Amino acid sequence: MSQAEKVAPVRKTQLAYVDSAVKPPRSIISKQARYGTDRTPVVSPAARVAALKSASSNVAKAGDNRLRVAPGVRDTAQAVFQPMKPKKAPMMTKVMNSIKGIKGFRR
Repeated sequence: MSQAEKVAPVRKTQLAYVDSAVKPPRSIISKQARYGTDRTPVVSPAARVAALKSASSNVAKAGDNRLRVAPGVRDTAQAVFQPMKPKKAPMMTKVMNSIKGIKGFRR
């Protein structure tokens, strides 16, 4: 090693704002204030998961008979759902109507 390499300082990357809390964007802050979700949770996520694992027997588990749907019953929400066609732009509708009015127009 040369003398210049020994004297040169070692560069170190440091993170800025490590100790400060993260703030959401303004639009999110206003929505959280409107719906009351701006408060920090009282229970930690780990405690919530532990509480869900030790839930009472009243909670249905996977494979429970109460969760099964009768074979003849259809979900009406899926039967009624039809995908919506996108609405034509107003100028396009106007042009198409004017084309219909012109006799002898060919595409």
